Amino acid sequence: MIKKISILEIEYIAYRLAKKLMSWNEPIPDFSSRFPNVLESCGYTVSIV
Repeated sequence: MIKKISILEIEYIAYRLAKKLMSWNEPIPDFSSRFPNVLESCGYTVSIV
């Protein structure tokens, strides 16, 4: 069974991965500063939202 995930879950996963995998000391921009609707359109394309 495939579970659809929400934008909030994607935000959480992306943040955790960035914190774990990014080794330089630059701050991670706030999720709300991203381009609107880009992530959502990708999610709908692969049916994750």
